[in-house]
Amino acid sequence: MSAWTNIVAGIVIPIVIAGTGWYIADEQSKQTKTQQDADRVAVLLPSLASQNPKERELAFALVGHYMSKGQLPDEVYPILAQIWRATERADDTQEPSVIASGKEVSEAEAKAATLIPRVYFHIVTEEQRAYARQLEAGLEKSGFIVPGIQRVENGPASPEIRYFRKEGNEPKDAAKIADLLKKLGLREAKAKYIPGYENVNIRPRHYELWLSADAG
Repeated sequence: MSAWTNIVAGIVIPIVIAGTGWYIADEQSKQTKTQQDADRVAVLLPSLASQNPKERELAFALVGHYMSKGQLPDEVYPILAQIWRATERADDTQEPSVIASGKEVSEAEAKAATLIPRVYFHIVTEEQRAYARQLEAGLEKSGFIVPGIQRVENGPASPEIRYFRKEGNEPKDAAKIADLLKKLGLREAKAKYIPGYENVNIRPRHYELWLSADAG
């Protein structure tokens, strides 16, 4: 073996060994992450479909946390969200929107300060529904719950996040939702306090997004 062959072998062989080791370690890391993702989904599924509303809310908030940390693949999110929505909307027939229906929620819910915020969407035209779905996905990934999208006859001049209590977390929540919507492209979104509901037993952390007719 020539001197040049020895030199080349001395350089190439360590590189090949190092590259092979890196490849094996990378593949093992990918397999580990895939298994971790599968384990998280397996744990989340029963809770997302639970008949217990609080368990569903906490599970969906956990989905948003995992998504924000990159601990769940993007392609899994729509499936988990669909499962949650299907169960949540089945319960909506028993727990309608307070503002829309005028019905009061239970005293226990009114006192539950730790409830996860819900944002009820209102659109003016059916063409806005697809855009509203994009906003919905963005809010849900940030830990908010969007029970559904309702079409109404008239909307405000500019998009509004409406809240109904001045005390507690409500003003801060509404401002945070407005900021998130701006980052999602709804740049004119603003929080707006709606008076007149101080003595109504509205579910805590209940918010409503009202799109203007030209939004989207």
